[in-house]
Amino acid sequence: MSERSLDIPHVGISVGASQNHLLGLKVAIFGSAILLLLFCALGSTDLHDVRLSTGAIAHRKPTRVVASSACNGMDYTNSPGSAQIERAQKLMESFDLTTSKQHRALVETVILVSNFDSNEVESFRHQGWDKVIVIPHNSLRFRTKLERDESTFWTLNEVQGRQDGLCTALKLFYWNLTEYTSITHLDTDICLKEDIVPWILRMEQDDMFFAATREREQRSYDGLNTHVMFLRPSSDIFTLLQQKSEYGEFVPFTNTEQDVLETVFSTEGSSVQMFLHEHSKSC
Repeated sequence: MSERSLDIPHVGISVGASQNHLLGLKVAIFGSAILLLLFCALGSTDLHDVRLSTGAIAHRKPTRVVASSACNGMDYTNSPGSAQIERAQKLMESFDLTTSKQHRALVETVILVSNFDSNEVESFRHQGWDKVIVIPHNSLRFRTKLERDESTFWTLNEVQGRQDGLCTALKLFYWNLTEYTSITHLDTDICLKEDIVPWILRMEQDDMFFAATREREQRSYDGLNTHVMFLRPSSDIFTLLQQKSEYGEFVPFTNTEQDVLETVFSTEGSSVQMFLHEHSKSC
């Protein structure tokens, strides 16, 4: 096997200094190799643009996501699919208005959609989302539990009669997006009042695995409100959530994915201070 030689331009040095120069050259090459290894390792950090000593910028795609979901089926207000498309547009506009250009480069925007036709899917793409991911409707899993059963014998609350659990289960597919390091979900009926990227970076810095809002409402226990969520994708967690959703292995209250999530995740350990926003169909 032939040897490869490094073609180094000739420089004028005295014979007496040649050994010192050669040693310095070896140190420089070794240092460059270390820098290259460090640069490769930085692919798993928070950095988006990494400046090299040459002044060049190495670009890579953001590994964090700001996401939403839209399912063309029954929701708890019986809104048609067109209303969800309009709300997704307003959410995207709200995000653009509140996010600085510097912070926008740190995140990718993704929306999960299900049960829309091709023209409707295209309308989501025109809204400015970086990626539109279509989830087949027959992939969604949820067992609605309208009657009190053995899983609610110890509670005092009445089970809500919502029938949109299947569509809300679309959110569970965030955990299957394992190409990303973190996902921040926003319901489409949210209007942002401030830049949310600093909050996302703080969640990552604090090593949060899952975060939402603790809620009691008419429950006899503390549950979760998941109109905003921070999460770390995991295929194992996705499988667990899908199974619990499909077989109804959760304590029913809202009859949505919230019941599944608050059965799996700690309500106290997951509750965090949220960023400024309005959660309303009319915001």
